[in-house]
Amino acid sequence: MHRHLTVPNDVATADDSQELIRVFAASGQLHVALAWDAWPDASPWGVLLADLARHVANAREQRSGVAAAQSLADIRLAFEEAWSWDAQTVEGQVDTDG
Repeated sequence: MHRHLTVPNDVATADDSQELIRVFAASGQLHVALAWDAWPDASPWGVLLADLARHVANAREQRSGVAAAQSLADIRLAFEEAWSWDAQTVEGQVDTDG
Protein backbone atom coordinates (compact mmCIF):
# COMPACT_ATOMS: atom_id res chain seq x y z
CA MET A 1 0.00 0.00 0.00
CA HIS A 2 1.34 3.41 -0.94
CA ARG A 3 0.46 6.53 1.00
CA HIS A 4 1.24 9.85 -0.60
CA LEU A 5 0.93 13.17 1.19
CA THR A 6 -0.86 16.18 -0.21
CA VAL A 7 1.17 19.17 -1.37
CA PRO A 8 0.14 22.19 0.76
CA ASN A 9 -2.02 24.73 -1.12
CA ASP A 10 0.43 27.61 -0.66
CA VAL A 11 3.20 25.50 -2.19
CA ALA A 12 1.11 24.30 -5.10
CA THR A 13 0.32 27.87 -6.12
CA ALA A 14 3.74 29.47 -5.47
CA ASP A 15 6.00 30.07 -8.46
CA ASP A 16 9.12 29.89 -6.29
CA SER A 17 8.48 26.61 -4.48
CA GLN A 18 11.19 23.97 -4.33
CA GLU A 19 10.87 20.48 -2.93
CA LEU A 20 13.72 19.98 -0.45
CA ILE A 21 13.34 16.45 0.89
CA ARG A 22 11.33 13.26 0.50
CA VAL A 23 11.56 10.51 3.09
CA PHE A 24 9.97 7.11 2.66
CA ALA A 25 9.73 4.10 4.95
CA ALA A 26 9.95 0.93 2.85
CA SER A 27 11.11 -2.59 3.61
CA GLY A 28 12.03 -1.60 7.16
CA GLN A 29 14.38 1.20 6.09
CA LEU A 30 14.30 4.92 5.45
CA HIS A 31 14.83 6.06 1.87
CA VAL A 32 15.72 9.71 1.29
CA ALA A 33 15.82 11.99 -1.72
CA LEU A 34 16.96 15.52 -1.09
CA ALA A 35 17.99 18.74 -2.74
CA TRP A 36 21.30 18.76 -0.86
CA ASP A 37 22.45 21.87 -2.71
CA ALA A 38 19.39 24.01 -1.91
CA TRP A 39 21.54 26.27 0.28
CA PRO A 40 25.22 27.25 0.03
CA ASP A 41 26.00 25.87 3.52
CA ALA A 42 24.59 23.24 5.87
CA SER A 43 23.20 25.52 8.61
CA PRO A 44 19.73 25.98 7.09
CA TRP A 45 19.30 22.19 7.17
CA GLY A 46 19.53 22.41 10.97
CA VAL A 47 16.74 24.99 10.96
CA LEU A 48 14.70 22.74 8.66
CA LEU A 49 15.13 19.77 11.02
CA ALA A 50 14.14 21.82 14.08
CA ASP A 51 11.11 23.26 12.29
CA LEU A 52 10.13 19.79 11.12
CA ALA A 53 10.23 18.57 14.73
CA ARG A 54 7.90 21.42 15.70
CA HIS A 55 5.47 20.47 12.92
CA VAL A 56 5.45 16.84 14.08
CA ALA A 57 4.84 17.92 17.69
CA ASN A 58 2.06 20.28 16.62
CA ALA A 59 0.36 17.56 14.55
CA ARG A 60 0.58 15.05 17.40
CA GLU A 61 -0.97 17.57 19.78
CA GLN A 62 -3.80 18.37 17.37
CA ARG A 63 -4.56 14.77 16.43
CA SER A 64 -3.58 12.68 19.46
CA GLY A 65 -3.72 15.13 22.34
CA VAL A 66 -0.06 14.52 23.20
CA ALA A 67 1.41 17.79 24.45
CA ALA A 68 3.72 19.38 21.89
CA ALA A 69 6.36 19.95 24.56
CA GLN A 70 6.39 16.23 25.37
CA SER A 71 6.73 15.27 21.71
CA LEU A 72 9.56 17.77 21.24
CA ALA A 73 11.37 16.36 24.27
CA ASP A 74 10.95 12.81 22.93
CA ILE A 75 12.15 13.84 19.47
CA ARG A 76 15.18 15.64 20.88
CA LEU A 77 16.14 12.66 23.04
CA ALA A 78 15.87 10.29 20.07
CA PHE A 79 17.81 12.72 17.86
CA GLU A 80 20.65 12.99 20.36
CA GLU A 81 20.78 9.20 20.74
CA ALA A 82 20.75 8.64 16.97
CA TRP A 83 23.45 11.31 16.53
CA SER A 84 25.97 8.94 18.10
CA TRP A 85 25.26 6.13 15.63
CA ASP A 86 27.94 5.19 13.15
CA ALA A 87 27.72 7.49 10.13
CA GLN A 88 28.53 4.49 7.93
CA THR A 89 24.95 3.26 8.44
CA VAL A 90 23.87 5.87 5.88
CA GLU A 91 24.12 4.56 2.35
CA GLY A 92 23.39 6.01 -1.05
CA GLN A 93 24.83 8.39 -3.55
CA VAL A 94 24.09 11.78 -5.00
CA ASP A 95 22.01 11.70 -8.15
CA THR A 96 24.00 13.54 -10.81
CA ASP A 97 20.97 13.97 -13.08
CA GLY A 98 19.44 16.69 -10.98
